[in-house]
Amino acid sequence: MKYTLVLILSISLQGLFGQSLEGLWLIDKVSMGAEENTPDAKWIQLAADGSFIGGNGFLQNSAGTYEFKEEDLLLNDSLSLRDEFGAFKVMLNNKTMTWERKEDGQSIKVSLKRINELPMAQSDFLRGLWQAGNEYRLFLRWDRAYVKYLPDGSKEYGVWRNHPHKPELALIPWNQKKTLQFYKIEESSFNRLKLIDLEGGKATSLERLRQF
Repeated sequence: MKYTLVLILSISLQGLFGQSLEGLWLIDKVSMGAEENTPDAKWIQLAADGSFIGGNGFLQNSAGTYEFKEEDLLLNDSLSLRDEFGAFKVMLNNKTMTWERKEDGQSIKVSLKRINELPMAQSDFLRGLWQAGNEYRLFLRWDRAYVKYLPDGSKEYGVWRNHPHKPELALIPWNQKKTLQFYKIEESSFNRLKLIDLEGGKATSLERLRQF
């Protein structure tokens, strides 16, 4: 009987403290004090050998090693600046996880959940060729260059970027005489896109094209 109780207690403790960090995680929410600052489709994959990779959507932008001792998680990202804020305190609950630490005196809380495949980021949906009615065609390339085909046959070239934390798109023309264009992304899907000009408020609906 005594052996049985010890065995049950041992199994229970493994359930509480032996949960694994290994796997693919989505960063669901990031809180900095009273403010929320969650990155778009941010993920991290922790491997059994102590290595990790991370990114946003289909783009990988971090890789390195991690150490997990008791409740402390320390990440060493080989592709980033040195992290001066130390380890996160980890609370793990099978399919969800929370990281907490202080950065510049502020409380940081990161909420994560397990996922089975990479999430699509806003930038993944934006890439491609779009038709804005009779106004123009907009080609958002994978390398963040864009080409705007205007009705008079001329073309505008530049660089596009989406905000990492908000649904916003910026078109930055290479021609300095052209005006920078900033849009709120009101709606986005595989085939439809609605942009609101942040200066004039004009709404533009676009549809994805499969050929020029």
